[in-house]
Formats: sequence, C-alpha cells, structure tokens
Amino acid sequence: MLKILGFDEGGSESIRPLLGVSSGPIPYGEGVAAGFPDLSDQFQSLGVKSIRTQDYANGSFNVMYFFPERHAEASDPESYEWSQTDKAYQAILDIDADPFIRLGLSWRNMLDWGAFGIQNASGYAGYGPFWSGDKPLSTTMVEKGAEIFTTVVERYTDKQKWGSNPLENGYVEIWNEPNIIGINTVIKNNGFPNPSNQDQYEYSTEFPNYMWDGTPEQFYKFFADTALALKEKFPNLKIGGPGLHNVGLGLPKVQPPESNYKNEIGLEWTKNFLEYLSLRNVELDFFSWHLYSPEPQDYLTFYHATDKLLSEYGFGETEQILSEWNTLFDNDNASSVLGAAQVNAIWIALQNETDNLSQAIFCRGADGPFIPNGDGFPIMINSDGTNLGPENFGEYGVGLLTKDGAYKPSAYAFSFWSEMAGKEPIDLDRYYSNPSNDTGLYSLAGMRTGTLGRDLQILISHLQDQHDNEEIVLNI
Repeated sequence: MLKILGFDEGGSESIRPLLGVSSGPIPYGEGVAAGFPDLSDQFQSLGVKSIRTQDYANGSFNVMYFFPERHAEASDPESYEWSQTDKAYQAILDIDADPFIRLGLSWRNMLDWGAFGIQNASGYAGYGPFWSGDKPLSTTMVEKGAEIFTTVVERYTDKQKWGSNPLENGYVEIWNEPNIIGINTVIKNNGFPNPSNQDQYEYSTEFPNYMWDGTPEQFYKFFADTALALKEKFPNLKIGGPGLHNVGLGLPKVQPPESNYKNEIGLEWTKNFLEYLSLRNVELDFFSWHLYSPEPQDYLTFYHATDKLLSEYGFGETEQILSEWNTLFDNDNASSVLGAAQVNAIWIALQNETDNLSQAIFCRGADGPFIPNGDGFPIMINSDGTNLGPENFGEYGVGLLTKDGAYKPSAYAFSFWSEMAGKEPIDLDRYYSNPSNDTGLYSLAGMRTGTLGRDLQILISHLQDQHDNEEIVLNI
C-alpha cells in the first residue's frame, strides 16, 4: 500500500521528453490490407515528439522500396521512387513531430524473405518488396549504400521541398539490428536453441539474417563508409546507429544450465564494430540499442554496459539512444494493464538514472497490419526451414494503440509521460519509508517553475511481488 502525505520544492533540471515511437501516423500504405485509419489525431493527443521511420508495413522507408532496382545507378534520379516515402515523411511533419530517420530496412520475417524457398509466414505482413539475387543486401550496400543514403538525406533535408529543414540538428540512424542472433549463423541442434559452443551455433556466410546477409566485416565497412560520407556533407546532423540487438552487449546474462554463448559472440561483434569505427576515425554521434524486457533494472544494466563499452573504444562522449523498447510481447502482455505498469516503471527508471540517454523510442505507435494468433517472430530457423521459436502474440500487436486507434493501457501511460516532460523533477527517494529499489516502487515527480506546486504530478509504478503485503509510506 502507498500513502502520499504532502509535497516539497522542485529542482533545476527538466524531465526529458523521451517520447518517440516507431512508425506512423498515417495508414500503412498501398499494398497493405485496407481499413487502417490515419492516427495523426491520436499521436498528437498522446504527445508523440519523434517518430522513427521503421516498420512501415508497405516498406516505404526501406531501401529496396525507394531504390527498387539494385543494379541501377545510385547517381541517377530516375533510379528512385519517392511517392510513398514522401507521404509517410510529410505525415510526420504535419503533426509537428521530429523525424528520426532510420536508414536500411525494417523487421521482416525470414520466411517471407525467401530463405529456403518458404513463403507462407504468419504474424506481420511482408513489409514490401525485396531485392533478389545472391546476398543482394550486403552486396548492394557495400557497393553503393553510402551514395544511396546520401541521396536520401539530401531529399529529406531539402528546405525548398519541405519549407524548412526538418532534420535541422536531427538524428539519422544507420541500420537496424545487424547483429541479431542469428546473424550469419547456422543453428545445428534441433529444438529451441540453447547453444553452448561453436559446434552448435557458429558464424556462417551461408545463412541469411533478416537484416544482413553478408559478413560482419562487410557491415562494418558499409557503416563506416556511410557515416563518413554523411558527416562530410551534413556536419550538423547527428549520425549514428546501428540499432544494436541486445545480445551485442553480452546481455542479459543467464545462469547454468542455460548458456551465455550467444551473448559472448554478440559482444564480440560489437567490440569488433567499435574497434573498426575507431580505426576509420568515424565520428559516432550516437550509439543506438534495443531491448524488450519487463524489468526496469535490465535497462539500467544495458545503459551502464554500453557506457563502459563506448568509453573503452574512445567514444566516451557519444550519446546513447534506446531506439526500440517495450515490455514482453507474449500473450498480450504488451497490451495489458500489467504491461502498462511495466513500461511506466521503465520510463521512470530511464529518467532517474540514464543522464546520457537522449532519446527512447517506444515500439510501436499502433498495432498496424497484424494477424491475430500469428506465429510471432520466426527469426531463427533450422537449415530445413522449420521455425525454432514460434511465439504467440495473442489478440493484439505491440503498439500503444490498436490498429483502429483505440487506446491500450500503455497509451495512457505514454500520455502521462507527455504531461511530465519539461517539468522540474523532484527527488522523492528520501521521503519513502523503505528504499524504493527494494520494494519494486518506481516514482517520478515534477512541477513547473513558479507554480508553487499547484501543478505537481507524481508518476508511480509499483511492480509488487504478489506475496508482498508491506505498506510503503511516501511522506513528502
């Protein structure tokens, strides 16, 4: 039980507007099932401040959508098809949100990609067209990716076209989860993988990952080439990436008999990546990473691990961006009241303990094209094409809103965050009867300067153990 008895003075800093979402607000584009509404009004009501150009189900911000023929000349304006991508971009500007440009491609089901010739995937829709040929993604990006993406950024910073530069001092993220397990891996054991050594789970250039079909070294080169080209032409933009999948930080650690082998090779990928960027003298303005977990402490562990890793490789001043996050998806948890309490606690923890985190982008704004009870994320498959890890989404996707724009519990939490942003934070820890970290209690208080506390807001999540009946008193 929580009792609140009063309030105190505010501080001097502001609560950060960690109010980004993935995708939206317009309907999901031509070629996708009809009937999805424009959610601009809902996004504005929620207080969305930035939108990451990821997971548009028609693929409109994917490189193979606006550059459909991979053998075309990157320097030829006729090689590009901008109509749907422009439409999605304009919709972001129309609600006064900041575009957070993700260069690359969105999540796509490996089976839908065509690995092993299997095309009947369930879960999300296909996310638009894809190139054909032998390792088309890595081959094209290494050859001409930097030139293609320079053209993209030129277009979306064009003052004449948009009336101003929408990306003035903005963010451009290169890629999304290039290291996900399995990146370039073959799973050699049957059943859901718990690899413990190279014989069971090893790097291989023969197995396509849904985000990168070449070697890690090819990705490092492509990333550095692109970052250097963009920084030379757009020095005021913040250039970074790579939208790291969580295993790239060697976390979360598991206890025996579970194995940390995936974390070991994931951390090796990231160390090699940062070492390569350092050798190429790449100016990394921000480092982005992803996490889906119901535990606030996991996010703090990842944040501090990232901070340590960046410092080790000479990137101590680099901003951190959490460019995808949410609680667990399984069985509608992300759409439940408990899920809302979890993401609220996470957001509070990020505010209280991650000073160098400049953005947090919730995945995602709305459910979008979604097949109820689909197989979820079959991103790990055996060499015969069978899915190793079907997960049941339940009746909903993972958005703040349903596909029709109705609020889920997490949307109400997000709206509270919007109300808190910009206020002066008040430290409540000294007012608790018990240390908040020991009770599963997460809280954030704020008020506007000069209001004498009349607009005081306190945001609380108590992730209480079901057997814990201890009373907690907040005496302020």
